[in-house]
Formats: sequence, C-alpha cells, structure tokens
Amino acid sequence: YEERRDLESFWLIDPLDGTKDFLAKNDQFTINIALLRKGIPILGVVYAPALHELYYAYENGGAFYLQNDGIHATPLALTKAPQTTRERLIAGVSNFHDTKQTQDFIALYHLSTLKLGSALKLCALASSKIDLYPRFNGTKEWDIAAGNVILKESGGILIDAVTKQELIYNKPDIRNNHFVAFAHSQIDSKIYREFRELDML
Repeated sequence: YEERRDLESFWLIDPLDGTKDFLAKNDQFTINIALLRKGIPILGVVYAPALHELYYAYENGGAFYLQNDGIHATPLALTKAPQTTRERLIAGVSNFHDTKQTQDFIALYHLSTLKLGSALKLCALASSKIDLYPRFNGTKEWDIAAGNVILKESGGILIDAVTKQELIYNKPDIRNNHFVAFAHSQIDSKIYREFRELDML
C-alpha cells in the first residue's frame, strides 16, 4: 500500500479468476484486466478463454461483448431498461462460494438462481442474463474491478453492503466488503431500495 497509495493510475490484473472453476474444468474461469484512475476503475476487460467470450468497457464509452468472430462487438445495455418481465428474478451465484447469508437473501426475495464462475456473473448482469448478484463472502479488488466497469457502463451498479455506496479501490486492505450488484433493470426496484435503506447483514 505504501507504494501504490499515491499512484494516479495503475493496472489491476487477475490472471486467473475462478481458480476452482479452472481446476473443475468447467471452463468458467476468466482473465480480468482493469485500469484504475484515482481509485476508480475506468477500463475493464474480462476474457473467458475456454468459452471464447470477451467483455470490455471504458468510462463513458459503453460496454461491449465481442462475438466469436473476434471482429463484431455487440453493445450491452447503455440506458436503464424497463423492469424485467420474468416471473421470478434471477440471482447469479458462485459455483463454489455459496453462503447461508446468500441463501437467506435468495429465499427472502424468492429468487431463481443461475450458477456461474468468476467475473462472468458481473458480465451476465451487464448482458441482462441475470438480474442481481448477491455476494456475501470474500472477494479481492482484482476479482471485481474489471467487471465493475463493464456493469457500470451497461447501466448497472454494484453496492457495498456496509457503506451502501459503490465499491472503492486502492484501499490499504485489498479485501472488498460484501456487496450486491444490480442489472440496469433493477435500479430503483424493491430489492434495490431495501438493500440501500436497510441493514440486511
């Protein structure tokens, strides 16, 4: 921290996010690359090499999914969309890092679940495959920064469970607080409002 605390900008790289996914050979591991300026992620790349999936975003430039041909990029939602028409909202959950607190949150709101590895959960939010991502166990800054940019540029948001604000980076302790991330369609929803207003921990 003494070396990095005063850096104007720096790269934050996780060369293998989803180590357990890699070992399980389920293909859901990623390479995460983020550029931070003044503690805020401004560029993010999440690449799942075994799935040939690449997501990227940059501040005020939008979020994109690069198709398998490696040429054509599909913009992810850049503006707030109407509330989802799904009968039950879908929560992204980790393949290997589930907790009782996460299960209690899912039960409270009668959510369906989709298991995903690594930063693919944040990318699934950005592409509206899931609606929210409750994370009530440990992550590090390099796990989240790249996906955070992609989510934010798609119109979504990631909220710290303690501060009820967006996550901050380049902290003395690189561990993140627990959080819930919301797709663009869920901003101002009942779950979003209650999470920001109530102590749910």
